[in-house]
Amino acid sequence: MEAKTATDDTRRFDMNAFRSWCERQAELSRSTTARVIVDDSETIRFRIREEGTPEDIVFIRSDSTDTIRFEKGDETKQFHAHRRGVTFHDKTLIVRHESGQEMYRAGTGTRNKRGPFPV
Repeated sequence: MEAKTATDDTRRFDMNAFRSWCERQAELSRSTTARVIVDDSETIRFRIREEGTPEDIVFIRSDSTDTIRFEKGDETKQFHAHRRGVTFHDKTLIVRHESGQEMYRAGTGTRNKRGPFPV
């Protein structure tokens, strides 16, 4: 199943779609540590796994533009909503350029299928 975060405002991601994807991942993940850590009006922090170095996906709503950030220990990769889209698949989240080209992916699948996280 694929869901796209389509909004009228090009500086926004769909926070509810991200929240729903995170909740599904907590149930589907092979990692028993997958869970939402923070969920308020400005931030959703999803702990994708804790084994080894913790890996988080963070949705940040701000006044100017939304941001999705991938964190693994001290490594961080982030994308602003401007000219970006996010698609949600069964166990994978993909950040895409407005042209549709894949820029980044993360997921809760097996080591070989979870995608580079972070690059």
